Amino acid sequence: MSDPKPIDLRSVYDASLHFMGVLSPEGILLDANQTALGAVGLPLAEVQGRPFWETPWWTHDPDQQARLRAGIQRAARGESFEMETTHTTADGRVLVVSFSIRPLLDEQGRVVALLPEGRDISDLAREREQLRLSEMRFRSLVEHAPEAIVILDATTGRFVEANAQAEVLFKSDRAHLMALGPAQLSPEVQPDGRPSAEAAPAYIHRALVEGTVEFDWTHRTVDGELVPCEIRLLKLPGSAGDLVRGSMVDLRPRLAKERHLLESENKFRLLFERSVEGLLLLDGDRFTDCNQAVLDLLGCTEPEFLRLHPWELSPPVQPDGRSSEEKARDMIATAHARGVHRFEWMHRRMSGQDFPVEVTLIPIPLGGKDILFTSWRDITDRKKAEQDRLQLERQMLHAQKLESLGVLAGGIAHDFNNLLTAILANLNLAEAGVPEDSPVAARLRATEGAALKAAELTRQMLAYSGKGRFVVRAHDLNLVVREVTDLVKVSIAKKVNLHFSLEQGLPLVEADEAQLQQVILNLVTNASDAIGDAEGEIRVTTCARTLDETFVSATFPSQGLTPGLYAVLEVGDTGVGMTPEVLSRIFDPFFTTKPAGHGLGLSAIQGILRGHRAGLKVYSEPGRGTSFQVYLPATSAPLPQIIQLRSDHSDVVLSGRVLLVDDENSILEVTAKALERLGFDVETAADGREAIELFSKCPEVFRLALVDLTMPRMDGRECFKALRAIRPDLPVVLCSGFSEQESVKAFLGEGLAGFIQKPYSMGMLRKALIEALHS
Repeated sequence: MSDPKPIDLRSVYDASLHFMGVLSPEGILLDANQTALGAVGLPLAEVQGRPFWETPWWTHDPDQQARLRAGIQRAARGESFEMETTHTTADGRVLVVSFSIRPLLDEQGRVVALLPEGRDISDLAREREQLRLSEMRFRSLVEHAPEAIVILDATTGRFVEANAQAEVLFKSDRAHLMALGPAQLSPEVQPDGRPSAEAAPAYIHRALVEGTVEFDWTHRTVDGELVPCEIRLLKLPGSAGDLVRGSMVDLRPRLAKERHLLESENKFRLLFERSVEGLLLLDGDRFTDCNQAVLDLLGCTEPEFLRLHPWELSPPVQPDGRSSEEKARDMIATAHARGVHRFEWMHRRMSGQDFPVEVTLIPIPLGGKDILFTSWRDITDRKKAEQDRLQLERQMLHAQKLESLGVLAGGIAHDFNNLLTAILANLNLAEAGVPEDSPVAARLRATEGAALKAAELTRQMLAYSGKGRFVVRAHDLNLVVREVTDLVKVSIAKKVNLHFSLEQGLPLVEADEAQLQQVILNLVTNASDAIGDAEGEIRVTTCARTLDETFVSATFPSQGLTPGLYAVLEVGDTGVGMTPEVLSRIFDPFFTTKPAGHGLGLSAIQGILRGHRAGLKVYSEPGRGTSFQVYLPATSAPLPQIIQLRSDHSDVVLSGRVLLVDDENSILEVTAKALERLGFDVETAADGREAIELFSKCPEVFRLALVDLTMPRMDGRECFKALRAIRPDLPVVLCSGFSEQESVKAFLGEGLAGFIQKPYSMGMLRKALIEALHS
């Protein structure tokens, strides 16, 4: 085996990857290896013998030059020197170099040379810089994190790092926190009852074993305030020792918000549950929630309610004729499209009873969906009030119309009576001058009959106007019904059965018997006409009834009745009944459903009852008949009435002077002739003032006065008083187109001698004057 060749140390020196060289103790460059020379791209001869700090390796940075010279001086004293430098290579690369100088000593320990060496650590420097920047970034993240962050040494139980939020949380500076740990910053016992000194190490141990752990914890600040926190412990990987990162989120803001939300939810849930209006949540076409008011309205349980669609809680068809399902879907779509939507709806209770509600739909975002907040307001009372108001308005309008028509009818009847008075008087005068067996006499009698029928028509018009009452006294309603029974029976169809049910002990009523009989007869006749040729039944019933304020105001709002005791007459039939349209017009004058009717029958009945302060209630339904109920106020005593003599005075001879007062010339003329034919001398006056002027000249020559009630300038009442003031014993007979009761009510107790209603015949006039002269 041959001996190994000696190693060429120069080759090793030049082949080294490190920058190497030799300096004199004064810092003069003696040698450099090829690695160092290659970095600056120069041969050794260019740099050899020059001060090392003046070579191209150092001239780029005066600061590094100064540090190098200081290092050479230290090495010349036998010390080693190290520093980190940067150098720019010949190809422009910037190198980070770990540079050192070590002294070379001889056997006596003297420095004989300096050995500079540089190691390229550019890659390591870059990694180190990246690590530094990364650490800065993460420190910034930790420092500016919204939660408190600490680093905990699990061995000592102390904090080794804390961010700014930890200082805020614990109300302490960082230096003070470094001397503390979780045990010193927690109450003795946690809310779950565990001692903090026992629970904290257990959580830390879990973090070391499991890597991470989360839990709720109550901390305590340095001034004693308790702070509920959400804790997350994380074992720090690669750390020397057992380090745990802890993040602490202060739960006070969140708990306060949750508490506020809970209070708000409880408040609005309480409002929701206790609202008197029905409140609901509608998701699509399904209800998801409701309050008790809804369940009370419908009469069902919540599970029953939530199973149903809106249209299943409604009748099949709404009042406007639309299908409930179709309309409900349309209303829901409209609310989603337009926002708040309000409308009326008819719902149906579980019992089957329908009731109206006002529905309001309001879209609200809830749980990522558009939900309809819904309210139901029961408007049954409001609808009833509206219907009552409309009914009252209709009744008031009807009453006003009837009142106006009554005034018109009364005026027309009065004027007709004046005309008929002249006609009848002329007819009587003509009859007196014609032989009884003459054809002319027959025609005059026929004409007189027509005039009397016209007079009957005007009496009905007066009855309608409420001014047609005659003799008023107390009557037993049952007796009045019995007295008219025979007449009633012959006035109805043969197939109609008539039944009477008369309650005994009825209170007396104040009425004109003839007019009350007319009311009964008209009602029964109308009932018979309603049945027609078919078989049917008419029921005539009487009873006593006490009416209270509620019933009176609801049933007779415009008829002027007062609460109290009433005798009630009811006439019901099984006829065809009436539609609401016909029923609304039956009291209109001249309205009739009969082919030959004149339309004054029911109008007259209403007028008669109005004059008696009585009420009338009608119920009718097509196919089920009609019922008329007459309410007559009870009385305890008869009314005062004018006493009239009714004996026959056919043999009395009339004479003397009569004062005739009337503003109608035709009546004045013909009545004067009639009085003259009866045997009187007549003085006429066209009004009250003229009569007084005439009478005052020779008052003693007049045997009586016949005075019209309605006149211009001075009416009959004023004329009567003036005449009696001049001569108190003068018999005065009042004449009017209105009825006696209506006309003489202002003369009661004043000595009126008599009354005669227009139109009158000569015989009626003679009788009235004789009774006046003998009263």
